[in-house]
Amino acid sequence: MNKIYLFLILSFLGLIGFASSCRKSGEFTTISDRVEGKWKLARFASDDNLNGTIDNYEIHTDTSTRDYELLFNKDGSGINTNTINGVKSPDLKFTWYMVSYDSLRIAYQANDTLLYHVSDISSKQMTLTYTSKKENSGIKEIRWFYFVKI
Repeated sequence: MNKIYLFLILSFLGLIGFASSCRKSGEFTTISDRVEGKWKLARFASDDNLNGTIDNYEIHTDTSTRDYELLFNKDGSGINTNTINGVKSPDLKFTWYMVSYDSLRIAYQANDTLLYHVSDISSKQMTLTYTSKKENSGIKEIRWFYFVKI
């Protein structure tokens, strides 16, 4: 009887070991794993009518004359690059980390710190939303960004 229990326990442990080793290469385990890498802005929007939501007509496709990218390194550092009409702006270095499952904090060395809501993320796309109060008023402004991984 003890041999049967020992066999069942060893079989169960072997099955667990096999199942855990079957994880696909490149499969993500955390949100931070998904954020890591280079992202290119594809679409963006702002709540122009200040109704508290991003309407379809407020969403714009990033133009072919603009190249806005974010690089999130595994060590929590990053670089923001922006090129418009072939003219490259200075790179902006930042640090980043996930505050919670759906909150991404980016702190630029130029002293700006932004907290983004991660609306959606996969291995190929990421949607970020940033909310702030309009200067000299209590009106909430919403900015929306859709990135594709490159």
